[in-house]
Amino acid sequence: MEREVFEREDFLTEEESRYLRRQKPIEVRRRKLSRAARRRYGLYLVLGMGIAAAGPLAYAAYRYFMDSPRYRLATLDQIELVGNRHVSRRQVLEKFAADAGQSIFRMPLEQRRLGIEEIAWVESAIIERTLPNRLRVILKERQPVAFFRTGSELSLMDGSGVVLERPERGEFHFPVLTGIPPHLSAEERARRVGLFRRFLEETELVVAGAGAQVSEVDLSDDSDVRVTLTDGDGAVVVHCGNEGFMEKMRIYAEHIGEWRSARGGSGKIVSVDLRFERQVIVHGPQKGQEGGKGR
Repeated sequence: MEREVFEREDFLTEEESRYLRRQKPIEVRRRKLSRAARRRYGLYLVLGMGIAAAGPLAYAAYRYFMDSPRYRLATLDQIELVGNRHVSRRQVLEKFAADAGQSIFRMPLEQRRLGIEEIAWVESAIIERTLPNRLRVILKERQPVAFFRTGSELSLMDGSGVVLERPERGEFHFPVLTGIPPHLSAEERARRVGLFRRFLEETELVVAGAGAQVSEVDLSDDSDVRVTLTDGDGAVVVHCGNEGFMEKMRIYAEHIGEWRSARGGSGKIVSVDLRFERQVIVHGPQKGQEGGKGR
């Protein structure tokens, strides 16, 4: 039997044969990096190696600052206190009792600052580390503006309505505030003390030194600031409302002598009501005895 042998290409079309033939190798050129790119990649490489090497060094530095005796607060005597007049050093150092023997870098300074500001006389505090092993505490104390009476007790009060214990040392010459109950919010207490301060400021504008005649201010009714004024002829309770203090005190200063003279005798006056627009009501020592003077 005869066999016919055909080559594989005999069965391929011309198109298929052309694609199966070995093609000419294609030359691939590698893209060269620009000088700026090589410089940038080199920088990244150096930075990466630097970060890898710095890790252990940073940790070693951290352990050094945290554990080295050089930065240790051996005693609380290494704490410097600045700005305290009425706050005792003992009150402040008590807040650092747990820190003795610790590195100054381990101390939670923000927590200590908040603790110091819990002291009533402290308005604000700043704590600074002073290398190698000291702390500096800078205090801003509250400034009292009046005495504050609760029952038979006499404390001090600042402009925000914060009650302060009277310090062992220090002389204060303030009017006495009453009528601020403890249940009032901090905002309301501050507002009422603001009424008192505004009254004093406007009174001083009328007659310099007139504020020294103010012995007591009752703030129990915030629509009527009731002020007790004292001079050589006695004490007078003045109803001032809650605004226009300057004009009202001007009228009082100009006419108090006249009102006393009009009463005859001792000329004793118990109270003067200045709350009304065109009328001043003057009360004598006996109940029901009133006098009036139009403005």
